[in-house]
Amino acid sequence: MVVEKYNTINKISALPVEGFKALQQESQLEGYKFLVRLENDWLNGTNTFSAAGEGLYELRVKGALVAIGGINIDPYGRSDADGRLRRFYVNKAYRRKGIGKLLVDYILQKHRSNFERVSLFTSEPAAGAFYVRCGFEKVLGVEKVSHRIELNS
Repeated sequence: MVVEKYNTINKISALPVEGFKALQQESQLEGYKFLVRLENDWLNGTNTFSAAGEGLYELRVKGALVAIGGINIDPYGRSDADGRLRRFYVNKAYRRKGIGKLLVDYILQKHRSNFERVSLFTSEPAAGAFYVRCGFEKVLGVEKVSHRIELNS
């Protein structure tokens, strides 16, 4: 667990957590379905972020869930040293306030010893710009990868 001022980051061990349904609903109103997929995959056992080196995290501000994101072994990667940032969402009211970067930085630091590189895919320009600000590089010509960061280099 990490506490910075009123922010708390915790590893999630069961879904749904308090506040998840509201965050999920907000994401759906924006046209995103990946938090529905997160819950469905968790509940049916398809992806529980529980393989070695994986994790799903929540970020709370004064106790309220405002961001969620996880890291898996990249199913499209070349080896188990390839990680994939997945199911990352920040409450709209908390964007551009450092909350998302705080969670990305925490996940990457926490899993630096597990992965040599971390990839992700987004087709959203604003999300792409966010990941570049977090240190990811834009990737062209690689299927299912829009951004990647090399760790331990």
